Amino acid sequence: MKAVKLLKKQAKASLGGKWATAVAGLLAVFAAALFVYLFYATFGWVTGAFVTSAQEIDTVVIIKQFVLFFTTFLLAIALMPIINGFFRLCYNIANWREANFADVFYFFKETKRYFKAMQFNIFTTAKLFAAYFITFLGYNIFRIPVIETSFEITTLFIINRSMLFALGFVWFLLFFIRIIFSEFIFVDNENARISEISRATKVIFKHHKLDIILLNYSFIPWIALSFLVIPALYVIPYMTTTVATSTKWLLKLYKEGKLV
Repeated sequence: MKAVKLLKKQAKASLGGKWATAVAGLLAVFAAALFVYLFYATFGWVTGAFVTSAQEIDTVVIIKQFVLFFTTFLLAIALMPIINGFFRLCYNIANWREANFADVFYFFKETKRYFKAMQFNIFTTAKLFAAYFITFLGYNIFRIPVIETSFEITTLFIINRSMLFALGFVWFLLFFIRIIFSEFIFVDNENARISEISRATKVIFKHHKLDIILLNYSFIPWIALSFLVIPALYVIPYMTTTVATSTKWLLKLYKEGKLV
């Protein structure tokens, strides 16, 4: 836990007078997410893709819904380099480099840079979807169906569902932490191949998995506080910069050949 406290202290020190810049970067990410949502809501309303409970769903409506979901997904993927830019901003702060709001749009400034980010994002998105599918599949395989209603069956049902949900959530969260970690390896060198990023992530997690997990789990109370929205403007830059600081030191060990 001493290492966790030290990393948090270093992150706060590096943020210093950069809090406003980090918050502005986060607001840019929120704005992009809001734009995607407004596009989805507006396009869905204009095309009539949304249906009421009383409306009959026909082939035309299904096609409209497919087009709506697909175009919204493409828009989200196209804007995702803003998220990469926010991670780059926090990584620059963690490394005491010059960091400014323009870093959020770093991957939009060059075509090659943009498509490198797109390639990485599609890869990580596919992995997240695969992790979600495996979690969902496992939940449905091992769940206990309710055959009759009795106190014993109901209790067993609740315990079974609760355990499966908890295990699935923890497993998915561990996978998500790994994805976030690889994000900083990517912004450290956006010219690295996907295989190189994956190898670096694998090697570092092999030696420091528990340390990385404990660091991220130490923010759970802060994350819970973020559901009140306003505290998220403090928590997310703080947490992201702390994880970036951790990645900085671990990546240094990896580059020096001390982790194999």
